[in-house]
Amino acid sequence: MNATNKLKTATAEATGAAEDVASNLKSVGQSIWGQAGEIKDAAVDKARDLGEMASDEAQSLLKNHPGPVLAAGFGVGLLVGFLVARR
Repeated sequence: MNATNKLKTATAEATGAAEDVASNLKSVGQSIWGQAGEIKDAAVDKARDLGEMASDEAQSLLKNHPGPVLAAGFGVGLLVGFLVARR
């Protein structure tokens, strides 16, 4: 086998190996992308559930104890007013 044929054979083998590596990397990337999407969807669902639960708790608190809730809101408003007025 002459040097040209050896070079062609080595080039073909290297090309095949590079294509295999690229295919494997593509497969791994797609798998990771899919898992990331699933994790994102689960996080969005959890955040939505927690937000709904917090909203329900706030409404319940407001219905059952309107005086303390209004007093707390007034206190927070007063504090923010003082902080803004100082600037």
